[in-house]
Amino acid sequence: MYWCSADLPFFLNRGYEITAVDYSTEMLNTAKEKYSDSSVTFYKMDAQNMEFHDYSFDFIVASLF
Repeated sequence: MYWCSADLPFFLNRGYEITAVDYSTEMLNTAKEKYSDSSVTFYKMDAQNMEFHDYSFDFIVASLF
């Protein structure tokens, strides 16, 4: 899982299934446009109240908090 930040390109094209989460609609729309040809799945969600099941991800990266 990944928040939509400037570091997203470091994880692209490495075989990861990326789930990107951000609370900002504007940031999500920008990221969707910028990475429209990738396999990233984007969700508008509050990182303090996420709707994913426990143990859904192998690892989580959060930056720019």
